[in-house]
Amino acid sequence: MSFIDRILGRKPEERALANVTVGPISDTIQAQLADFGVGQANYNKKFPDQIATVYTCCKILSDYLARIPIIIVQTQDDGTEVLMKDDFRYDILYYDPNSWQNHYKFWNAGEYVKNLKGNSFAKIVRDGSGRATSLEPISSALFVEYKLVRGQLYYYFFKTKNAAQADNRKSVDVHNSANILHFTNVTKDGVTGISPIQALDKMYNVNWHGWTTLENSYKRGLKSSKAIKYPIMVPGEMAQTEARRQFEMEFGGSSNAEKLVSLPKGAELIDLQMSNRDAEFISTIKFSTEQIGAAFRVPAHMLNILESTKFNSVQEMQRSFLNDEFGSTLKMYEDELNFKLLSLEERKTGLKIRFDIDALLSLDLKTRIDIYDKQIKGGTLSVNEARISEGLSPIENGDKNWMPSNFVYIQDRVSPGVTP
Repeated sequence: MSFIDRILGRKPEERALANVTVGPISDTIQAQLADFGVGQANYNKKFPDQIATVYTCCKILSDYLARIPIIIVQTQDDGTEVLMKDDFRYDILYYDPNSWQNHYKFWNAGEYVKNLKGNSFAKIVRDGSGRATSLEPISSALFVEYKLVRGQLYYYFFKTKNAAQADNRKSVDVHNSANILHFTNVTKDGVTGISPIQALDKMYNVNWHGWTTLENSYKRGLKSSKAIKYPIMVPGEMAQTEARRQFEMEFGGSSNAEKLVSLPKGAELIDLQMSNRDAEFISTIKFSTEQIGAAFRVPAHMLNILESTKFNSVQEMQRSFLNDEFGSTLKMYEDELNFKLLSLEERKTGLKIRFDIDALLSLDLKTRIDIYDKQIKGGTLSVNEARISEGLSPIENGDKNWMPSNFVYIQDRVSPGVTP
């Protein structure tokens, strides 16, 4: 039991009723709190999720992963799977990985960072017998390097954020890879992952400047299609500047749209022609949005781009995304969890950790009924199995498998003209 659990109690109701006096914050904690900050207002390569499309892609992927339960199952000789709720790893995978994060927050944050940085890490905390007791996230900003020594892989991490900022190589912790969960995007060296950010750095800059230009255009009334023209020598340059400033303040911006315009004395409005490049401006932003989505393997329909979709329904789109796009991500996570949390002997016996994706593959009622009907009539599913899948109680004689009586084995069919 952790220190927090001993003080506050394991159950939430115990925590709420506990009378705990909090003492002064230590200098170390105070320094860490003072160092907390948010991203910069202007675009910075260190904060690529300032781009709306990048943030949306990362959020979609992290939300999907965090919604999927992680379970431990034992495969039987007949191919069926038995849920292993009594396994000591079940609680930290299905419920709470550690004392301050639930399942959703832990996996949501890990997947978000993985997509931004290419890598996310978590430390496997073990007890004296080597059993995993919790999973604790490690900031990817603290990662220094990895080394392969005598067939063993070791990870090097800075101990603190300040050490990382100062690049103090003396303040480094070394961890055997057996105690580090390392989740990656596509990798070149088989260890560290590559973020889509690296591949599309120029595209992010284009997208950022594009939306900034569009924002400034809206602030000035969407576009500068007009100009103020004065007769020669009327009025002076200083007066023209002041008149233009006053005009922009009173009539510029989206809040002043459609107001009756009052021109400065002696001035007139003239139209400006829009170039082909300017006319294609918003289309360029849309194109870069599609490219960013493709790099993250997020389907266009999830980014509200539905013109070119090949599917007839949203459910088909979601199913294709889970099977074709997100399937490789789930495989990477499952392999890493099985490799680091299960022994080779356990895996050989059929024990495995996997994502229960049935929670995300929900179908409409009509489709589910059609599937159950075909499986029950085909003898592959019993009535009670279908009822239990729908959350209904089993019925008497519902465990039997049915098959139409006019079905026979091919070998038992009588050939024409042959007497049986």
